[in-house]
Amino acid sequence: MGEVVFKVESVSAAIEQIHAMTESVTESVQQVQSLASVAADGANDTSAATEEQLAANEEITANAQTLADLAETLQAEVSHFKI
Repeated sequence: MGEVVFKVESVSAAIEQIHAMTESVTESVQQVQSLASVAADGANDTSAATEEQLAANEEITANAQTLADLAETLQAEVSHFKI
C-alpha cells in the first residue's frame, strides 16, 4: 500500500510540475505576442512615416522643377536687356 501512495504522490508532483511549466510557457507566449504587437505597431508607424517622406520628396522635386523652369524663363527675359 505504501508503494501505491508513493507512486500517486510522485504522479501528483509530476502533474504539479507540468502545470507550473505550462503556466510558464503560457506567460512566455503572451510576452512574445505582446512584443510582436509592439513590433507590428512600430512597422506600421515606420511605413506611414516613409509614405509621408515620399510624398514630401515628390513635392520638393516638383517645386524644384518649377523653380528651374522659372529660372530659364527669367534668363530668357533678362537676355533681352542690353546695358
